[in-house]
Amino acid sequence: LGYAAVKGHVNTVKILLKDTRVDPNLADDKGCTPLHHTVKNSNWLRGHEDEQIIEALLENDRLNPNLQEKEHGYTALAWAVLKNNSSLFKRLLGDQRIEVNLPDNEGRTPFFLATTCTDTSNFSALLNHASVEHHKPANNGKTAFDNMLDGPIGMSPRRGYVISMLKNAPVRQGIDPFL
Repeated sequence: LGYAAVKGHVNTVKILLKDTRVDPNLADDKGCTPLHHTVKNSNWLRGHEDEQIIEALLENDRLNPNLQEKEHGYTALAWAVLKNNSSLFKRLLGDQRIEVNLPDNEGRTPFFLATTCTDTSNFSALLNHASVEHHKPANNGKTAFDNMLDGPIGMSPRRGYVISMLKNAPVRQGIDPFL
């Protein structure tokens, strides 16, 4: 299943997922599941195959979409954020089983990781998501807002955009970047 997912073989993935002997959560030696591999290796060259594989995997009731790979502790959602893949990110975020606040090995949540990426649509979606713990600190004690404000000078135009989004964030969520 993992090999078929990595290679973008949609039909093979669908056939394998129908077999109850095939474990959709089976990870390789690095802890990467077929879901991790699909998100991690997604690119525009493969067209919609990645989206179809993600869809097939998420439709499987036996899939645990919150498993973390070993090297960084990333979930599939974290990988979608880091890959700036907004279509896969939106599909994963829309799955009710997704735990949006699972931290990686350094204590960084997908929201925290989104402050370091160029795709601000993923940040915006997490900023406005009711379940996201916006002030959850990483292992180094910094929150996503600290990370964003302390970032390198080259990130300042994007930080300005994100700060303007924060000013317009719904008050009902109690988001205060300066807590």
